[in-house]
Amino acid sequence: MQGTYLFGIFKGYTESDWASGGKSGVNRRFGIQTGKFEGQWGDTQEQIQSVDVYDDTVAAALANRAPELVGKSVRVRVVFKAKKGGKEGAWLSCFLPRDSDIILNTAKESKAA
Repeated sequence: MQGTYLFGIFKGYTESDWASGGKSGVNRRFGIQTGKFEGQWGDTQEQIQSVDVYDDTVAAALANRAPELVGKSVRVRVVFKAKKGGKEGAWLSCFLPRDSDIILNTAKESKAA
């Protein structure tokens, strides 16, 4: 499949309720560690990319599968989309398309990447 792929270590899946302006819902997202870097004070920091999950069916399947994925090398096709509005004016969203899946990287694939 064509598109943008994230490669990294699966960090976890979370769901959080929200309410604003009379509306409510659930934010669902997972994190992928895409790298590490040394901070200003010599400490090692992780770079984590949050990926939003909008589809309820995909979210339910991912919630069940997440514990087995934590700490493993994965790849996933994502979509980045710029959005306007909110307190900050604009932001960049990263989300999982409905037809995408989180794929475990095998040792052979990890070496080639």
